[in-house]
Amino acid sequence: MISAATQIEIFKKFPKSIQNPDSSGNITAYVDWAERIDITEALDIYPIVVSFSFFGDTRDARASPINNLISTSVDGSGNSSLFIETIGERLKTTMSINVYSKSGYTDEYMHALMDAYFRDFPTIAGIVVKEHSNISDLSYMEEGITTRRHLDITLAYAHTVDSSSNTIETILYDASHNTSKAVEVLNA
Repeated sequence: MISAATQIEIFKKFPKSIQNPDSSGNITAYVDWAERIDITEALDIYPIVVSFSFFGDTRDARASPINNLISTSVDGSGNSSLFIETIGERLKTTMSINVYSKSGYTDEYMHALMDAYFRDFPTIAGIVVKEHSNISDLSYMEEGITTRRHLDITLAYAHTVDSSSNTIETILYDASHNTSKAVEVLNA
């Protein structure tokens, strides 16, 4: 799951207002996590309501190393050096976004959201913006004059753990048996 700190950074990048297409000034949008928002109540107060949630965290098989070894490094020198392995996998999740409006500003907000998709979301540390779905018109699911648009954005991130050791192992390849063996283990 994407960390809470990263989710907050994503939240900060959502457009909170758009330029009014009919006159000067801005139109305020209420943005919140889907599980915390009552759409009907929020639409009574705000002209645009945006809900979002994350789901479907899965291993990104194309981006993850097969052996889960992300990187290796050595910290220090000589007998006091540490061998550091970073193990983990790359994951991807879907951010599902719904935009509601009784005033018909959903398309204008979607334009501002796509600007954020290209300009703002990629600047968030720890995630990669992979792709987005088609923008769906789900107005037929709403009662009355409410318009609704839906967009899914696929985000990628890494889940890693560092492991360190001060043991030096030398692995030699034994060509005659077509196997590798650990032939020397030195404890510093």
